[in-house]
Amino acid sequence: PVPVGQEGERGLGSTLLGGAAGGLIGKKLGGGILGAAGGALAGAAGMNMATKMTKKHKKEKKHHKGHKRSGSSSSSSSSSD
Repeated sequence: PVPVGQEGERGLGSTLLGGAAGGLIGKKLGGGILGAAGGALAGAAGMNMATKMTKKHKKEKKHHKGHKRSGSSSSSSSSSD
């Protein structure tokens, strides 16, 4: 288990990374400062959303892992009298 502080830092790090990448892309596409700011906002929001979706998927996967469906397995032992 990850301590709460580290998980929050990981989420902040991914948001900052997404914002930086979005800002660079917005600037490269010729948007100037406004494009860079818009790209940074879009990148940060996108990365934040992706992180939440990943966490949700991992949580669901962990929850379902313990609930394996048992198929109808029959033992083939027969008693002959």
